Amino acid sequence: MNDDYFADWINQAAAKYCDVVSYNFYPISFERFSPRGLPDVPVMITESTVGHASRGMHGTIVNPGTEPGARLRASARQLESAYRHPQIVGLHHFDFKDEALTGRWDGENYGFGLVDVTDTPYQEFVELNRRAAEELYRFRSSSRKAGLPLP
Repeated sequence: MNDDYFADWINQAAAKYCDVVSYNFYPISFERFSPRGLPDVPVMITESTVGHASRGMHGTIVNPGTEPGARLRASARQLESAYRHPQIVGLHHFDFKDEALTGRWDGENYGFGLVDVTDTPYQEFVELNRRAAEELYRFRSSSRKAGLPLP
């Protein structure tokens, strides 16, 4: 991540003129997410993901490993930490489809989609995201400490 994302002067200006401040940010957990100089304003994470290397993809963006269930556990942790964060009001998954093994125009070839390059869903990942969306409001409005349900 570019250090300017967390520069005081950028965050202060954004908070002054924007109703919601947005970041493209890729941690597995948002527990320590605290942009310098940003007051208590709503934050939208407009691009984030948890990738996988289970099908030969070479990109390494937020890749929790190749063992079975690693992506699901990391994704559940990411979603839960975003839900618990008092400033985060939204988290957009990037991207719908895995990138081609040969890469896009700049060579990036990450496995981070809800579907693979043949449009076949990663069913357990889709189900996790669906359950997380269904639980969102109950989770945010309660003080329960239980985690999000895994498939």
